[in-house]
Amino acid sequence: MTWKGNEVIKAFNDSMVDSLTKSAILVKSKAVPLAPVDLGNLKGSITYVVNGTSTFSDKKSTPLNVNARGYEAIIGTNVFYAAYQEFGTRFMKANAFMFPALEKSRDGIFNFFSKGLKGLKWL
Repeated sequence: MTWKGNEVIKAFNDSMVDSLTKSAILVKSKAVPLAPVDLGNLKGSITYVVNGTSTFSDKKSTPLNVNARGYEAIIGTNVFYAAYQEFGTRFMKANAFMFPALEKSRDGIFNFFSKGLKGLKWL
């Protein structure tokens, strides 16, 4: 019998990162059309980070200073008023776009992980 634990761990890690990346892309794709538009800054700033790999590239905005740890995907924006849009203020009604995007993506996220884990070849 040969120890193949390292290959199994690598296959599991790759599957998790792949599923997280697909999930982050799905949530982002649902959030962008839901984001309120004035000048388009908010809509254009929605991005994601998976295990420390950022897709953020907007040079005009504040740098995205987020590092995902372990199995983690962070989807959001660095536009300062995004929280006011998402949650509202005492003067403004909420115009949520991130949470509804996550809710609309729930089934897809479940499918990415279930297919990814079922597809593992236990060497």
